[in-house]
Amino acid sequence: MDIKDLAIGNWVYYDSNPNSPTRVVNIGNCSVSLEYYGREGYVFVPSVEDIQPIKVTDEMLVKTGFDKIDRTDDSEYYGVDDSRGPIFERWIGADDYFITISENTNRLGGRRWCSIDNYKKEYVGDFHFDYVHELQNGIRLITKQDLDVKP
Repeated sequence: MDIKDLAIGNWVYYDSNPNSPTRVVNIGNCSVSLEYYGREGYVFVPSVEDIQPIKVTDEMLVKTGFDKIDRTDDSEYYGVDDSRGPIFERWIGADDYFITISENTNRLGGRRWCSIDNYKKEYVGDFHFDYVHELQNGIRLITKQDLDVKP
């Protein structure tokens, strides 16, 4: 994993262990300091090769506060004729930004898509992502707000 893709607060796996998500607490020129989830204050510096991204799952989005909206036919909502699975929605930043996440399998090979509107329902930005740190960084870049992820 390229440490240039990381920011403080990002969630990653250490040594590909799905039972031990870690949070980035410091980034140096060629090293990253991590802290285990649930063990705040225990900081360590692993080999960069041992840091792996966390794939975003539906369960993680729900734990993070997104409402899951199942849809079987989204042709009226999105103007397409296929079903691409559920969408996830939530407000962040004292209800300043409305975030919608969906699968876009027919165009992006399974990648997720995030669209962000402001409180006036005006488009602010969007991006594609696969991993938790990409979702965190995209939201932070567009809204200047941190997404409180529950890994």
